[in-house]
Amino acid sequence: FLTSRYVFGSAAEAAARISGKEPGNINTRFTHPTVRDYRAALAAFEEADRLLADQDALTDRQINLRQMADAYLSLNLFDEALATYRAIEPVLAQAGMVHERAWVLWGMGAALVGQEQLTAADRWLSTAADAFAAVGNAPLLAGVRLEQAALLERLGDRAGAQLAAQSTLALVQTGDWPVQQFLAHLRLADFAFPDTAAVAEQLPAAQVLPTALAFPHLRYRLDQRVARLYWPQGRTVEAMHL
Repeated sequence: FLTSRYVFGSAAEAAARISGKEPGNINTRFTHPTVRDYRAALAAFEEADRLLADQDALTDRQINLRQMADAYLSLNLFDEALATYRAIEPVLAQAGMVHERAWVLWGMGAALVGQEQLTAADRWLSTAADAFAAVGNAPLLAGVRLEQAALLERLGDRAGAQLAAQSTLALVQTGDWPVQQFLAHLRLADFAFPDTAAVAEQLPAAQVLPTALAFPHLRYRLDQRVARLYWPQGRTVEAMHL
């Protein structure tokens, strides 16, 4: 819904919130706790950057700026995220901070996807994948590869997208990386639609993680795919329940 009202403890509390006498959320059109938390985080990052600049703490400052760019990206502020990533990438490269630079390259690719600059995004995501592979970070490499797979599908290369997702699953299949395995199965299920039989092959493996662990956001993503599978099977009540 565009606007959802928050639950109040009493009519008096609601009146105080709406009048501005008491701080707090009223409805999602005017206030949102997640966005407010990100705004507070950005203010903290900016203050930290000011303090680190005064102390000439180059390494810590670049890490702080990278985290600030990540916050921009989470808020879909793609211009701000990309500008921050681009400012710190050469500094990280010169300092030999390979892991942090790889993370920045990934962020640049994701921001460019958000700006619909898909060809440029593909180039930076490929560079990020190479960087994570060079340091042997399989979980983050898997994350980049799955993003590359989604990008390939948007570029019209479904076969390439499926191959990228399959290679990602193979990368993490034997390791202790259940979240990455779950995400790879979901991506393969996405690429398999509308072949419901192929989708059904991927979802049982994906169902293991949300069942074993209390990850509601992963359960939500899984339920979306299961409901999408149920619709063409005529299981509309079950789909609507999910």
